[in-house]
Formats: sequence, C-alpha cells, structure tokens
Amino acid sequence: MFAEAGGARVIPLFFDDPWTVISSKLELVNGLILTGGTKKSGPYLEVVKKLLQKVKEKNNDGEHFPLYAINLGFELLLNIISESNNVLESVDAHKLTTNLEYENNVSIQQTVLGSFPLALRNKLKTDCLVSFNNKFGISKESFYNDKQLSSFFKAITTSKDKSNKDFITTIQANNYPIVGFQWNPEKNAFEWGSPEIPHSLDAIQVTQYAASYLVSEARKSRYEPPVEQVLENLIYKYTPYYSGAKGSGFDQTYYFDAYESSTSTEALAQK
Repeated sequence: MFAEAGGARVIPLFFDDPWTVISSKLELVNGLILTGGTKKSGPYLEVVKKLLQKVKEKNNDGEHFPLYAINLGFELLLNIISESNNVLESVDAHKLTTNLEYENNVSIQQTVLGSFPLALRNKLKTDCLVSFNNKFGISKESFYNDKQLSSFFKAITTSKDKSNKDFITTIQANNYPIVGFQWNPEKNAFEWGSPEIPHSLDAIQVTQYAASYLVSEARKSRYEPPVEQVLENLIYKYTPYYSGAKGSGFDQTYYFDAYESSTSTEALAQK
C-alpha cells in the first residue's frame, strides 16, 4: 500500500524463489523496496546482496532504478556496504515515535526530504512524526568512522533513542538513487495496531511524500516492461487478510501460497 500511495503497483519478490525467477521479476519493474522484518543472515541476506548488486548494475548501465530500504532493509544495507556484520549497535528505539534532526553538512534540498514542503520539513524537526521499532542502529561516530559507509552514503538525519543516544536514521547514496530509512515512513497511514504511531495530517503527509518521491524516481526510468507479464505478477493476485482484530499491529496481512514461496520479503514499485 505504501508504493500504491505514490501511484505505483507492486510485484512481490520471494527470497526463497530461484534467483532466475527473482531476476526475471526485476525486469518487470522500475524500482525496488527492501521491507522491514527480522532476517539478517542466511539465504535472505545473500539474496539482498544480489539485489543490491543488480540495482547498482542497472544504474551503471544507464537505467535509473531506485531502491528504498526500510528498517531491516536499512540495516542490511549498512552490513553489506560496510562488509561487516558488527557495524550495528544496540539502540533503545522499540515502539518509539520522535522527530528527525538534520545533519548540518548536508543540503536537504538534494535529498529525499527535499521533496517535502518546507513547512513539513520544519515540523519533522520539532514534532513527533516518525516511528521506530528498532533494537539495532548505528551511531553518528560509527557511521562517520566507517570509510566505506561514509563514502557510499551521506547521512541526512539522526534521532535520539529513549536513552538519549544519537543514531543515524536517514541515509542516501552519493552516486545511486538509493535511500535508507531506519524509521518507518509507511506506518503512519497504514498501521493502526500500535498506539504510538502518529496519524495526524502532518504524519499522513510524511507517508505520502515519502511514497511519492520513490515513485517519482521510478518514473525517471524509460524502461517499459511487457504489460501482460506485469499483470500476471502483480500482488493483486494474492488475497490480503484482515489481521487487525488479533492485535498483531498489522491491519492487513498477506499469506502467500506455500507452493510458490513461503515469505514475501521485497516489494517492487512499478510505474
């Protein structure tokens, strides 16, 4: 629904599908979202490494192909680019709603947040409009001391956890259309089971502008996938279930056919 809020349709990827299947689906889309979750190792991590390499290759070959990495996706990007499984630190940001603090050395206008209206950018600094559900993150010191991370990404924002510890919360690649959120831009508009998530007009606009930026980046691609193949693979072929009544925190959940794959791990934005 997050990609749909920006005007895109979605094709789900399943990490336990053969890579040939995953790779063929990548040819049906114009951008990629690495979603949240819990898997940080094993086959899932290896697939994410391949996906990141594919995103870089597409852009190196002249196709504008954006990537949004949210929460777990953000953490995996840090692990992969730093080439270390120890770059993440403990943060006390479980069920936390807070503000964003902009880094002084970054021109916000040249980043994903530059697409937000000035008034909303200012409110992001002062109001609690972004939500976290994290036990891991990376401090400013660790980020800037890691030459691989700080050369590949620019840090856009930081936030303070419940213990007043600063940690990096928004990053953007210097040479690729890759954005990472440690916070959850999708939750404000689409998740109602956790009372700390904000649903004010400003909070909803945060979701909408974040989604619109992703899709605007996908629209820069001149590649037009075969319509018939796109229609055959859209997420609409699967049935969402109302799970909010169980108090899980998620209002809708997809249960994919176990014959096809057990878990949906990435969602693809198709313009």
